[in-house]
Amino acid sequence: MGDSKQKPNSLPHVVFILSKFPCYDEAFIMRELAAFSEKMKITIFSLRCSRDKVIHDEAVNLLPLTIYVQYLFSMKILTAMFRVFIRRPIRLLKALFDLKWGNIKSPEFLMKNLAFFPKSIYLADWAERNKVTHFFGYWATYPASVAMTASTITGIPFSFMGHAHDIYLNTTHLKEKIMRAKFISTCTKSNKDYLLKIAEIDSTSLASPRKRGSKTSGFPLKACGNDNPGAYETASNDSPHVCIKVIHHGLSFKNYESDQKPVENRLHIISVGTLYEHKGHKYLIDAVKILKGRGVQLICHIIGGGPLEPDLRAQISRCGLESEVFLTGAIKHSEVVPYYKQADLLVLMAQSEWHWGIPNVIVEAFAAKVAVITTRFGSVEEVVLDGKTGILVPGKDVQALAHVIEKLFRDRNYLKTLAQAGHDLILQEFDRDRCVNQYIDLFTK
Repeated sequence: MGDSKQKPNSLPHVVFILSKFPCYDEAFIMRELAAFSEKMKITIFSLRCSRDKVIHDEAVNLLPLTIYVQYLFSMKILTAMFRVFIRRPIRLLKALFDLKWGNIKSPEFLMKNLAFFPKSIYLADWAERNKVTHFFGYWATYPASVAMTASTITGIPFSFMGHAHDIYLNTTHLKEKIMRAKFISTCTKSNKDYLLKIAEIDSTSLASPRKRGSKTSGFPLKACGNDNPGAYETASNDSPHVCIKVIHHGLSFKNYESDQKPVENRLHIISVGTLYEHKGHKYLIDAVKILKGRGVQLICHIIGGGPLEPDLRAQISRCGLESEVFLTGAIKHSEVVPYYKQADLLVLMAQSEWHWGIPNVIVEAFAAKVAVITTRFGSVEEVVLDGKTGILVPGKDVQALAHVIEKLFRDRNYLKTLAQAGHDLILQEFDRDRCVNQYIDLFTK
């Protein structure tokens, strides 16, 4: 690992723990890490090595700040285990006991967490020797477990972020992590309410600042961070605390600014995302076939790579849409942005059974003043207000999708109104510097 750029001593040194870095699908994390690296000293601890063929430009710049270690049979890990056992045997055994007991009901979680346990010991040893002030798990599953284990061994505080599948699909050991973390961040209000329920805290008692100081689950409440109404903390002198803060994944809006979109009769549609079944690309292609038959002029770029690429190419050929629908394959995020700048409309036919939170592609579309059509799922309605900042259609309804696209094709003023409303909605809450500064405030609190 290379030396990170030195920051003032008053700022924290945070280790960000990820399942895999770099990861092609996690451009939003890459952007945040790049922003953190500009403002404070950071280290990235990757639990697994990345074999992604496409690496985003910002991720390349962060590789010198990244630590990779092998599994158990590594001299680095064995040396770290020996040092930690000599210095902190009780804490080490407690961390192991907590990990085993907390995951005992899920054999999969137990085995994977035990596999990462030696890496947690290495991280704890490295952190103490490098004056780390905070551990941050970028997912609520294994990264948060590693952060909590390293914290148990060292006494250095930890926190973590809960996104989507990592908090909804399997909640093994999640409550314990919530109760012990310095804070938990999440990107939507509905996620916050859900996490409070996991911690067995009634979110209705947190709805008003007048409730602060009242009793919930035996713990008095107080504000968390900058008295943000989206964040709450329970605490007592003798009990764990819970601090859950809503912090969105921010953008640098200037990167999406365009002087003027091209003026042409045809509608320029984009759909951005890895080519998985739950992204619903096949429904968009079928809708384009219908629209072509109705004389709607359009061009559609499906941006991203993935396992369904051969199937989607075959569908495009069967539908005779080789002149209307194009697949880019896997490309860098810097190559995606120009598509936003040229587009009129983003379509995301997300399937609700595998989608949570607010997709970052919708926020990126709003940043570029691109109108949005999507489905009802997760927390999407926190930003896509049907008929105001975007349009919602049923997840598998090709006819409804075609109808809405045709409506926007024929009413460009309405199209522009939706795009501007979406842009205005995210301007403050999704500003990258604002979001990063909220974290820094929590890291230094």
